[in-house]
Formats: sequence, structure tokens, C-alpha cells
Amino acid sequence: MYGYNTDAVGFRIAIEEAQTLAAMNEITLKTAVVYGYGGVLGTVVNVLQSMDIQVMVTGRRSEEAEIRAKAFGLPPYDRKPKDLFINATPVTNLTINELLAIKDFVEAIKGSRVAFDHTMPGLALEHLCNEKGILHIPGTRMYWPQMIAQWKLFMAGHIAADRIEGLLREADQLVAHPAPLD
Repeated sequence: MYGYNTDAVGFRIAIEEAQTLAAMNEITLKTAVVYGYGGVLGTVVNVLQSMDIQVMVTGRRSEEAEIRAKAFGLPPYDRKPKDLFINATPVTNLTINELLAIKDFVEAIKGSRVAFDHTMPGLALEHLCNEKGILHIPGTRMYWPQMIAQWKLFMAGHIAADRIEGLLREADQLVAHPAPLD
């Protein structure tokens, strides 16, 4: 068996795109806060640090966030605005009013210039970003490259790698716009 962390591939591509879009708005991504400390945290920390972005972690239970941050050798969250906000929780699928009621979430994103949402569709965060003038990067910017990398590995030897993306996009269109049943 062979492979690599396709989560990291997709996340890196999404953040590289975010850096490009941010630069067009004269924003440099040097600091980040990750809201959430679950399974995706290791990949997020590794990728951001490899891009020379300083990382801090927070979440609904600050004590747990501090434990996870320490495990990754990260400093405690200082509650200061960060350039980049990463949502790594399902809270952005709540209504906008429910999201705004989560005080530590609102505090963590305050002052950020760019926000990436690991959750899809994450409409509440997109709404909040539009309202606050924060550049929003949806999870699809990560999940498409990740899915393409996964399927290239999975279908190696069966389907040419250069056909994978087209086939996935075709399948996506079939799901989005199914043909009528006869």
C-alpha cells in the first residue's frame, strides 16, 4: 500500500489560494487561529507551520484547546486578532443567530482578514464573513483537490490520472442535475 495525506494536499492548496487572494487585497497571512481541536488539527498545524504561519488553537472548551495546543508545541491562545481564522468544527452549519451566540467563536474570528471553513456548506460563516468584510474560503477549495488526489491513488492502474478530475466533475454534475427517470 502506498499513499500520502490527501487532507494535507487539499488544505495546502486551499491556503495557497487564500494567500494569493489575500495578497491581491494587500493582506499577508502570518498568524492563524484554529477554532477546533479535533482530528483535523494535526494536519492544519503541520501545513500552516510549513508555510511559516504562526498557529494558535481555541475552541468551545478552552481548557481542552490548551491541552491540544501544548501537545503540538503551540503557545496558548492570546485572544488577539489573527490574519487567518480556520474553522475546524461543525458550528458553521448552525443558523447565523446560533453562530453569533457562540461567544468564543465570535471572539476568535474578530479582526481576522481571511477565514477558511473546513465544514461544508458552512453558510453561517460565509454570511458572517460577507457581513464583516472577511475574505471567505469555503471547504470546497480543500475538498476538491483532496478528493482528486485520493481518487488518483485509489484508481491508479485502472484509470489514467489525468482523467480523474474530469470524471469527478462529471459525476458531481450528474448528482447536482440528475437526469429525469423514464
